Amino acid sequence: MKKITVSDTSAELLKWHNIFKLFFYVTPIIAALFFIIQLYATKSSYSTDFNSLENWMTFTETFNLPISIFTAMAAITTLIGMYYRSLQLAYQLNKVEYQIEIANKQFRKSEDQFNLAQQHFELASRKENFMLYLEHKKAVQHKIKIYLSSLINTCDALMDKCEFFPALDIHYSTLYAKLFNQNSTANVTHFDLEIQSGSFQFPEIEIKKLLKELSTSSPGNIHPKDLSEILDIYGKIGIHFDFNMYPGEGLKQGEIWAASFFLDLMRATMVLHNIRAIDLASCDYIQNLCVYLSIDIISLQTP
Repeated sequence: MKKITVSDTSAELLKWHNIFKLFFYVTPIIAALFFIIQLYATKSSYSTDFNSLENWMTFTETFNLPISIFTAMAAITTLIGMYYRSLQLAYQLNKVEYQIEIANKQFRKSEDQFNLAQQHFELASRKENFMLYLEHKKAVQHKIKIYLSSLINTCDALMDKCEFFPALDIHYSTLYAKLFNQNSTANVTHFDLEIQSGSFQFPEIEIKKLLKELSTSSPGNIHPKDLSEILDIYGKIGIHFDFNMYPGEGLKQGEIWAASFFLDLMRATMVLHNIRAIDLASCDYIQNLCVYLSIDIISLQTP
């Protein structure tokens, strides 16, 4: 079914308005015309005595034709007028509905524009958070690298006549995710280069225990497999040790590689303290044990 538009109704309304006006003005003219014709044609057949009661009583019968024509055309005009009025009302209703439809379209358009603006804002916000995340992660990584480099000279000095071979292999993405776990690509809430208090708990007690056990045994008997638990603890937060960087063909029991390893372990622990993942007392304790083990191994390897 074809939908009737406001323009269609307007055209129909104008047509019936013109028809109504035509009948409205033509009806009395036609009735008067017939009255004049009858009056002229029958002027010799009726009395013009206005004092005669009979003349007044028979007036409608005498001029029945023009009166009937007027009555019929007046009735038609009335019907046309009523139909025109109904069309006018329908037109007004259609116009109101059309205006409501336009208003709804404008509202939906405004809503779409608002949603689009909100999407743009969310996209910009996510982009900004992502950039903040990358910049903060980069700053933390830079701080760790600078600090690790600053400890190389200390390790060289502790190795005395032996050469220090740094073998720390830090997976910065893992380390950052573990230590700065409140930050994500979607939302950055912590901007300091030190971790938030209580956000990470390093198993320092276990590390102390393992190092203490190694220090009480003969350092010359240390084998890579004896370090598996320590490696596992540090590895879980992204701190690894590349044993291929140590000299020699294979890591034999009690050789000088172990001294470099413990100094690397010291550096890793000091880095964790530098970003407040380990408290000072625990860091000093682990650091002293690492230095003690390194010096013992060096003394066994050098005359």
